[in-house]
Amino acid sequence: MPDRDMIVSTHSAKISIGAGAVAFVMKCSNGLIVYDLGHRESKPVSVLFNKYKLDMQPGRMLVLSGQDESDFEKLESNYRSIPCYHSQRFDLRGSAVKVIAADFSISSALFFIQPLKQLAISNNPQDKLVLQNLVRTATAMNDITKTDISDRNIKRQDLNQ
Repeated sequence: MPDRDMIVSTHSAKISIGAGAVAFVMKCSNGLIVYDLGHRESKPVSVLFNKYKLDMQPGRMLVLSGQDESDFEKLESNYRSIPCYHSQRFDLRGSAVKVIAADFSISSALFFIQPLKQLAISNNPQDKLVLQNLVRTATAMNDITKTDISDRNIKRQDLNQ
């Protein structure tokens, strides 16, 4: 959990992680996965590539892939390391990168993604704080998703506008 805004640069994109946000970025054989595990309202997690900026929401993941596949379930298995639902594909003109967003359970991420599982057994005080915040966010997200998921879409911005 960074104490100041930071940018993670990858071959595929730049990920902007606001102060206090928790994101997990995973490189795959043919792309990248970004999980938004929680952030403050004014300090979101954003993915910038080509001329696009995608602002994320907690409990949403974003897959940037070179695979020409629009169905999330048909992507190679390492993109589906945790159960996901409500997937949507973004058709970004002029980009060879395919973008699929989906909801995921933060609780499932803590259970299935090995680096996140390590938080539960870590003795590091910072890791314990991150885990506490993730559990709090997961609990809140469970309450939200039971009532209304209509506002959880990733917002796309064309930076050339």
